[in-house]
Order: sequence, then structure tokens, then C-alpha cells
Amino acid sequence: MLQNIKAPNPHFPAQHRSDCNLFGDRDPRCRQAPNRTAAGVPPAGEMPSDFLIVGLNGEICGYHWNGKNGTIGKRTWTVKLPASTEYTDINEVNYLWLDKENEVLYAGCGDNVMYAVSLEDGRVIRQYQGHKDYIHCVSGSAGKIATASEDGTVLLWDSRQTTFTGKIEPHTNQALNRSEFGKWQGTVSITEDWLVCGGGPRFSLWHLRSLECTTDFAFPDRLHVSGFIDDAIYAGGDCRNLYQYSFNGDVTAEIPLSTPAVYSVVQQTEPNRFMAIAGAASQIDVCTNFSYRDIVLNAYKK
Repeated sequence: MLQNIKAPNPHFPAQHRSDCNLFGDRDPRCRQAPNRTAAGVPPAGEMPSDFLIVGLNGEICGYHWNGKNGTIGKRTWTVKLPASTEYTDINEVNYLWLDKENEVLYAGCGDNVMYAVSLEDGRVIRQYQGHKDYIHCVSGSAGKIATASEDGTVLLWDSRQTTFTGKIEPHTNQALNRSEFGKWQGTVSITEDWLVCGGGPRFSLWHLRSLECTTDFAFPDRLHVSGFIDDAIYAGGDCRNLYQYSFNGDVTAEIPLSTPAVYSVVQQTEPNRFMAIAGAASQIDVCTNFSYRDIVLNAYKK
């Protein structure tokens, strides 16, 4: 699990990129705190302009990152996650989501727990427990957080509380259930009013206030990534296309891909429109208008 934060100085708005296992990606902005002394996090005067956050087994760490030449330097800080001994060997960090306003990093992990880590001092400030299996994905908006899990549920949280405030079980909806793929939820994405999720069950749109499913989408296979962009919704998974939909379920774009499965989508709208799509291949597909593929990058070549 990798998280790339880029910033010009210790007191700046920073960007992050998230790439993870059965994953999705987000591009919020954060503000770095001027002093990071706990948990091995260096003071601001020692902080590089760019650094890379990596989720490992039972810990999250930061490395020096040189964006100009693409090199990764030494590890500069480490945050240990307080997993129980029962999950010592399987407490992998599957997903990282950054709360830009409150400077908190959320980690969805293999011990079924989501951890909140303060970027002020590196402390684990909350543990969110409620899932019965490992967490695939985390998404947040306006103080709300959603987690998607192998247990087949999407749990909703108020960031200030450690007990979940709502639960969605798409596999119990006959219109969404696909027993041949299982009940697991591999992706979730939310805005202030809407939530999309999918995995084994069909990709679906839910209204957050009523927790009612308003639309199900004709995505052909299992899902690993999803998100909102402009007035559309995108989804990717075990197929060679990235789909974009309107809120009523119509396909608005179908982008052919170089990979047979999509595991990561990174997108931004400012200062330039840009989307990169990666998965089970050495190629990365790049789109500049979100409707068709412009460039194919070969990330590995013998």
C-alpha cells in the first residue's frame, strides 16, 4: 500500500496518491503540520519536500521521495499499528485514505479494523471496529467515512465515533446479489449525499440519508475500484474496460484498457485533467479527458 504526498514546504497544501490492493484511488489535499516528532516522524525542518507513505504489515512508514528523478530515499518515520496478537501475521494495510481538513490518515487493515493516525504527531488516535473480515477499501467525505470489507458489508462511520452509524449489505438485495462471485465488497466511494460500492454483488448507487439503493449498474464482472468524477461515476475491475456511468445507470464512456483487470485509478481535475489506470499488466493507461485513452506507458520491459 503506497501513499505519495507531494509538497513544496512544511506548511503547505499537499497532494497524495493512493495505490493499494483491490483498490481505489483518491486525490484529496491535506495540510502538513509544522511539527512531527512522535512515532519517529521528523520535525518540519527535516521534512523533505516530497515523501512517500507506505502501508506494510502492522505499520505505516514514510520515505524520502524525490519527484524530479523518481528516486526513493531512506525511511524517515514509522507508525506501529496496535493489532492484537491474533492478527500479528495478517495485519496488512490494504487501503489508505487521507482526511485533508483534519490531517488524519485512515488505514483499512487485515485485522478487520480501520485505524486513524494523526499526521500532527504520528499517534493512532482511534480504532474503528465492526467488520468481521478484512477491509478492502476506505472512502470519506464531510466527516463521514465508509469502509468496504470481505465480510460483504459496507459500514458507515462518523469520524468522531468508533462505532459504526450505518450498514449496507448489498448481497442481501436480490437485484444485486451475484452468488457466483461471492458477497465481498471490494470498493466504496462516497460524497456528501451518495455512495457507490461493489465487489461480488453488482455495482450500485445508494442515497446516504435513506440508505436505499437507487441504481444498479450493468458492470460485467467483479469490481475493485470506483469513484465520482464531474457528474459521472466510474468503475473498474476484472474486465478490459473502465466504465463511466450517469447517476441513472446509463453508460457514458467505455475506455478500452491494456490490462485484463483494473486495481488502481488515479485522477485529478486541477490544474490539468488527468487519469491514470493500472492493474494486472505492466502497462499504465493515461487519459486526459476521462473519455478515451490517450497514452499507454510501459512500466516494465525486459
